[in-house]
Amino acid sequence: MGGRLAWAAVVLGWCGAAAAPGSGAEARFLPVEGVELQPLSAATRRLVEALEVVGSPLPAADVEALETAIGDGDAVAASAGIQQILDRTCLVGVTINAESRVSVVEGPAAKELIQQGWRILLV
Repeated sequence: MGGRLAWAAVVLGWCGAAAAPGSGAEARFLPVEGVELQPLSAATRRLVEALEVVGSPLPAADVEALETAIGDGDAVAASAGIQQILDRTCLVGVTINAESRVSVVEGPAAKELIQQGWRILLV
């Protein structure tokens, strides 16, 4: 069941490579590991398509990089590549531990409001 919960967090969104405060070095933020490549790649493609449908597509370079990562035969490298690309659009990261405790951490996406408009962000 823990694996399914972790996968649910992956499907909702990725938040990953953010600089650790005061470290000067890049640290992984909410790393997700041990995900099977086939369902991850299918969910990623659906996410890209959904963002296009709602009028907030990912930049073409990001879509190309996602396809390259998905095509990587190594599931660990592909998962890390996908997470790194999608991290930039994450507003927050949410974790739920085995005791059902919820914690939320800030993601790397810009926290900007648009007057009389809207933005798509991942959680």
